[in-house]
Amino acid sequence: LGKSAKKQADRIVELLNGDSCSPRNWSDCLDEVARGDKKTQSKLEDYLFSTLATVRLSEKLVTTPEVLETARQKLGQQGGQEFTASEARQVLETSRKCIIPILEWMDRQGWTIRIGDGRKMVPRQQSVQASSEPQG
Repeated sequence: LGKSAKKQADRIVELLNGDSCSPRNWSDCLDEVARGDKKTQSKLEDYLFSTLATVRLSEKLVTTPEVLETARQKLGQQGGQEFTASEARQVLETSRKCIIPILEWMDRQGWTIRIGDGRKMVPRQQSVQASSEPQG
């Protein structure tokens, strides 16, 4: 990645980190930084996802590992109690369209366990062990 493209990649990460716990629409992020230059956008996408600087939550929504860690910490401060998506949305001050992909990602990472309509945070040590076990 050249110097200019690296600056653009850094700008995308900065935009994503600046939105508290709300992910952004990936296409909008690329357009804001690379103004319709599809070749540059493709390079930025390859770079940011291959270096794990960004995390795809859904087809459209992306965020950063730092934002997800902040979300994990905020939800973890709820005293280990079960919480609903609505309660998580309020704690993270985000929208319903954003909270569901965040919680689903946390479920896949072993950070949360789904219990009926609610979820519960997994203690950090257990989730590290769960995520380090081989899949399949």
